[in-house]
Amino acid sequence: ENTKKSLNNLSEKDILDLKKKLNGAIDGMSKNLIEMSGFLYHNPEIAGEEFKAARLITDELEKNGFKVKKGISGLTTSFIAVYNCSGKGPSLSFLSEYEALPNLGHGSGHNITSIISAGAAIALSRIADCLSGRIICIGTPGESKFNSKLLMVNDGIFNNIDVVMISQAGDRHCINPIFLANDGIQFTFIGKASHAAAAPQEGINALDAVIMLFNSVHALRQQLNEDARIHGIVSKGGEAVNIIPDLAIAQFSIRAKTRKYLNEIVEKVKNCARGAAIQTGAKLKISFFEKSVDDYAGNELLIREYSRNLTELGEAIDPEPKLSGSSDIGNLSYLMPSICPVVKIAPEGVGLHTLEMAQSSFSKTGTHGLIAGTKALSMTGMRILADNDFYNAVRMSFKKLKNGLKI
Repeated sequence: ENTKKSLNNLSEKDILDLKKKLNGAIDGMSKNLIEMSGFLYHNPEIAGEEFKAARLITDELEKNGFKVKKGISGLTTSFIAVYNCSGKGPSLSFLSEYEALPNLGHGSGHNITSIISAGAAIALSRIADCLSGRIICIGTPGESKFNSKLLMVNDGIFNNIDVVMISQAGDRHCINPIFLANDGIQFTFIGKASHAAAAPQEGINALDAVIMLFNSVHALRQQLNEDARIHGIVSKGGEAVNIIPDLAIAQFSIRAKTRKYLNEIVEKVKNCARGAAIQTGAKLKISFFEKSVDDYAGNELLIREYSRNLTELGEAIDPEPKLSGSSDIGNLSYLMPSICPVVKIAPEGVGLHTLEMAQSSFSKTGTHGLIAGTKALSMTGMRILADNDFYNAVRMSFKKLKNGLKI
C-alpha cells in the first residue's frame, strides 16, 4: 500500500510545493498549448467531423505517456486517454470538447477549453510520482449535437471514474454557472390533406394544430417561473398553400433550473399539444428529438478549491452565477463529483455562439484565459490525487447532495 505523505494530511507547504511544480510545468508547456489552441482556431470542425482536433489532442497525450483508445461509444472522433500514477487512488477525468459551430468557427471557445482539459491532464502527469490514482482525459465530440457524454454514460465509460472536471468559455470567470435542465420534444400532428379552395371542409389542418400549440405555449409562459425557457420552431408546415397540410411538426426546447420543475413544465406543454389536437381533430405523436440533460450541481468543495486557486493566480471572479444554457455535464454532476467553471476568454459583454467570441478565443485575453484556466483546473485536480482527506470530503459532500441535504 502506498504510504506517501502526499496521500494524507497535506500541510499548506506541501500543497504550495505541488502547485509550484504544476504551474512550472504549465509555464513550460504554455507556448505549445497556445499553438494547439491556435491550430484549432484556424481549423474549425463541426460536430462529428473533428478529425484534426482529435488527432492533435491524442497525439499530444500519447507523446506525454498517456495510453489512448480512440472511437469510443461509436463516435469516430472521441477518445479516452489514461495515465497511471505511482499508487492506487481515485480516477480523475478531464473532459475535452473540441467541436466548432457551423459558419462561426469556435464561437463556443472550444479551442480554449479543450486544450485546458488536455493541458491540465498532461501537467498532472508531470508530477505523477507525487500522486495516486489515474489521470484521464476523455474527448467528447459533438456536445451541441448529440450529447456524447450521455452516450458514454450509457456505455459504461464513466463507471470507474470518480471525479469529472471540465470548463466552459465566457466573458468572465464564473465558478458556479447555471446550466438548465433541458428536454427537446417534437410534436407531430397528422391531419388530412384536401384542396384548400375546392374542398376545405374535407381536410384536417395539421398546421393549425401547430399554430394553436404555439399560442397556448405563449399563454403558458405567464404562469412559469422566470428561470424557465420554452423556445420552438416549425420544422414542417406544409407543401403548398393550396393544400391543407396533413403533416406539421414543431420542435421545442423546454428548460428549467431543476429537473423536477422541468418535468412539470413539460407535462403542461404536452397538454397544450393535446388540446390543439382535440380542437383541430388532428392526431398527435410526441417524441424526443435529442437526449434530455439535467441541471448542473457542481460540487461545493471542488468549486471552493477552484476559486481559491484562481484567486491565487490573481484572477478576478464574478460572484454572480452565470446562466450558461444547458449541458450534459448536468447529468454527470448527479453521478459523480463534478466541476464546470466558466473561464474568461473574452471582454465583458461578448456572448457565446457569436463571431466576437470566436475571434476572442485566439486573442490576448483568450490565451491568458487558456493558461489561467489550465493552472486553476490542474491545481484543483491535484488535490483529488494527492490528498485523501480532501478527496474523501468531496465524496461525502457529493453523497449529501445525492441525499438532498445541504452541504
